[in-house]
Amino acid sequence: MRKLFLLTLLTVLLVACGGQPSAEVQTEQVEVTRLVEVEVTRLVEVEVTRLVETVITPTPPPAPTAAPTPEIDTTAYIAAANITPDDLPAGDPGLVVIAAGPPNRFGAIPVLVRNNTNAPAYRLEISATARDAAGSVLGTGSSIDLLPTYVPPAGVAFGRVLFQDTPLDEAAIEYLVTGSDDPGTIFIRRDLEVIEHNLVSGNIVGSLLNTNAAALEIINVGVICFDDTFVPTVSRDNYTDQERVESGAQLPFSVDLLGDEAQCDRYLLAARGTETD
Repeated sequence: MRKLFLLTLLTVLLVACGGQPSAEVQTEQVEVTRLVEVEVTRLVEVEVTRLVETVITPTPPPAPTAAPTPEIDTTAYIAAANITPDDLPAGDPGLVVIAAGPPNRFGAIPVLVRNNTNAPAYRLEISATARDAAGSVLGTGSSIDLLPTYVPPAGVAFGRVLFQDTPLDEAAIEYLVTGSDDPGTIFIRRDLEVIEHNLVSGNIVGSLLNTNAAALEIINVGVICFDDTFVPTVSRDNYTDQERVESGAQLPFSVDLLGDEAQCDRYLLAARGTETD
């Protein structure tokens, strides 16, 4: 606007000076006048356009705020009979084995893990080393199907460590527990909610609910049993007869205790499936 004012002032001064301007001066005055008109027209158009946009264009709504991620109800994913996770040892800091039972004739040891960290852990695994009294290595073992897949801080998981033919009589077992800070990106394992469970004729039977957003397949159900002092006795697992469960659907399960039902008055139970779509 200051430029426009100065240009207009210059035109006025030219007209006021020297009486009748020459033809050359008149031509310059006409050009200046034309430039002034063009500039005024442009400024008016800009201001009118801005005013119209201000009045007509609606203000965009604020971007929606993402809803907070709901906490996972881990109590729904571990079912229990005559025992709770609080009955079990607290354990040392870190991802640690807090209880282990005797090996069976196949070299499988029932184990219980606690997440004594400040962050959730997924897909726990155990590497184990057996040593004799002199500290020499007798063999190594690894975990099989630790459940549940998601373990919150202070939460527990269970399963078996398999040594196969390693001699374990009076052997000292060292355990190394590892986990991930996310569920992964392919073939993601998800836990299912246990909505019913009972010990019937040597089997633990019941129903599961898939509360996840995706369908699950390869559904495995695990059980770990305890004696009256809360020491693990046996660990068993079975895949469900139904191979797939849709999101929001239920399916039945049965875990065969293989004749060890007398040792399963107390037990923990969990189940997980895999996203394959």
